Amino acid sequence: MSAQASFYIKPAEFEQIETVVHLKQESRPGLVGSVLDTENAPAKDAFVALFEVNGESNDHLVATAYTDIDGKFIFGPLTAGKLYIIRITKNTEKIRQIEQST
Repeated sequence: MSAQASFYIKPAEFEQIETVVHLKQESRPGLVGSVLDTENAPAKDAFVALFEVNGESNDHLVATAYTDIDGKFIFGPLTAGKLYIIRITKNTEKIRQIEQST
């Protein structure tokens, strides 16, 4: 069984908050991962693309994300029993910004 819960909290000064969280059952899968560079350091701002595999070579793009400062990414919810492929790109070259005028 998998379960999940979330809530917001914005404590006031000197306030102590007590809470009880009741988890709801969650059957949908998710994916949490990390990207490391060639020196095993977290790869910040790597581009991660999640594709659903449809056979042949026409994979369907499901979602994209950039890794955080710790090289972590997350996708979900996913569909149980589906086959996915993840493609990760980390371009270290300087990107040139182009301005367009009208």
